[in-house]
Amino acid sequence: MSGNGNRPGKGAAHSVGEFPENATEATPPPDRTQGHSRPWGRAMNALVRKPVVVGEACADPVEVFRLRCASRAKLWHTGQIDLHNAVDELQHSAEASGLIDPIGQNAVQGLMVEAFAPLRDDLLKFEDIEPEPTFAKLCREADEKQRRKLPDPRLERLRRLMDNDVSIERAWHKIDPNDRAAASTVEALMFSLRRGINELTQPSTLRRLSTLDEYQLEDVCLCVQAFQQRIAPAWSAADVDLFISAWRKFRGQR
Repeated sequence: MSGNGNRPGKGAAHSVGEFPENATEATPPPDRTQGHSRPWGRAMNALVRKPVVVGEACADPVEVFRLRCASRAKLWHTGQIDLHNAVDELQHSAEASGLIDPIGQNAVQGLMVEAFAPLRDDLLKFEDIEPEPTFAKLCREADEKQRRKLPDPRLERLRRLMDNDVSIERAWHKIDPNDRAAASTVEALMFSLRRGINELTQPSTLRRLSTLDEYQLEDVCLCVQAFQQRIAPAWSAADVDLFISAWRKFRGQR
């Protein structure tokens, strides 16, 4: 219509300064006091432009896990969760977030201990945690434990029988469980040895002596050195050496 000169026609261009290009706010209505008329129709809404995010700060995964550990520790301390569930949740969280690869499993466990230790007295401090034992370390510990053990006389005897200069027949004769003196023979020998070292000149004593095995010989040597004075004089170390030498001689002749 041409009757209203103040209403802009369809497609008419706006004057510069009335609607600036790329405006971020609605242009305020013209001031009537300066001779301008208000545009026809409803007022326009203000244009809102979302601010551009230049960069977002990335949280430190270690600090995030430390806070998560502290939270689980408080929940456990107040009785809302048990310790095993708390530790399992934290372990799964560390695995899911990929924290184990950069810092290692020991450091992850250290962060857990750091959170739970102030609330529990029976947990180790972080600096007290030892690295996971390796196979070589376990082998060294086993070897050291074996060295501290006292030697087994039976095993030592069997090892000697495995020497190259020991025949199969001799080894079999040595390990035969029947190759030892009867208890009655040992008692008779002990009774005769009360008369002293000169008893080794008697054939019956030497025959009984030759039937002893190493363990029986050791027991007899201990007994003759512990004779009570009211029974018989105790044997000296020199007498025991002669007794052992006689046993070796006549034992080998069997």
